[in-house]
Amino acid sequence: MEIGIGIHGITVTPPVEGDDAETLRQARADAVEQIVAVTEAAVQQQKRLAIAAAVTCRSMVAGAMLSAVLSVLEPRTRLIVGCSIDWSTGGRRGLISMPEVESYKQGTPCWADLSASGIEAAKEFYSQLFGWELDAMPAGPDMTYYMARLQGRYVAGMMQQMPDMASAGLPSYWASYLAVDNADEAAAKVAEAGGTLLYPVDDVENGSGRMFFAADPTGAQVGFWQAGSHIGSGLVDEPGAPVWSELQTSDVPQAIRFYEAVTGCTTETAPAGELSEYTNFMVDGKPVAGALRQPMGGVPSFWMIYFKVEDVDLAAARAADLGGQVHVPGFDVPGVGRLAVLTDANGAAFSIMAAESAGTR
Repeated sequence: MEIGIGIHGITVTPPVEGDDAETLRQARADAVEQIVAVTEAAVQQQKRLAIAAAVTCRSMVAGAMLSAVLSVLEPRTRLIVGCSIDWSTGGRRGLISMPEVESYKQGTPCWADLSASGIEAAKEFYSQLFGWELDAMPAGPDMTYYMARLQGRYVAGMMQQMPDMASAGLPSYWASYLAVDNADEAAAKVAEAGGTLLYPVDDVENGSGRMFFAADPTGAQVGFWQAGSHIGSGLVDEPGAPVWSELQTSDVPQAIRFYEAVTGCTTETAPAGELSEYTNFMVDGKPVAGALRQPMGGVPSFWMIYFKVEDVDLAAARAADLGGQVHVPGFDVPGVGRLAVLTDANGAAFSIMAAESAGTR
């Protein structure tokens, strides 16, 4: 007889020689210990392998958490987003009137990158879905970081999952990054604000910038980027480019206090769509990202990345043809547009969004 216990995509099936209750309890305890050991070893290995290359810090725990997140996406079709996006001022960014970006103000989402269990599948999927061209850049021994280019500007990054992450069964995931003016000053505020510094401030090679990775008090993990020669996404609010970032958290008030303390942003909370409350992170009085309380308990907090498309339903169908899955089919949010939640060919979750046309506003 075997008992299988699965946590974060890892399954251990210890042998059980008897059916008495004590043997069963001990078998389950042994299985949990094995799972914890595998996960902790993978986390430690990830920390050792963190590399200095443009926006490369990997948060393994966030990746493991997404396996739990995906299990509850489908029942949440109408609760995923209630964004009050100001499309007239550049949508998610709120700080620009043109899609080309030359700099980011502190507290603004500035970059997203993918840790892919199968990098070749990821390259094919996103290049076909969004029209990305991928530039390969050395990122350490036997590692390559791919910069996704659209209309001549970089919009996102991706790289192959670390070997121990794959062997531990951790899923692919998208990580989000917030702009900061001074990484050292921002990192110094993390602990006092109730967060945890996961990866200390480090210089990225070739003067690209400085960065660190942290977990907010609710467990959502996020990168912080001080721009050097690389500002982050050079194109936004265009089909195939980032359009919105959203924190889905177990405790919105606790989370927003952290981001306000670390980045100096402000927040505004109001009803939006079918949500009784939706919080916008504000920079210079303009919305730059959102936050909502997860409607289902037990789901880890995380940041969701949204990419703009011209037609949500066509893009979702195309994603499915390319080996992805549609977890939440296209739905309309009045005053915002049409959205859908997908996973790519490796199972990484992301969302797509098409702005509401002027004729339907």
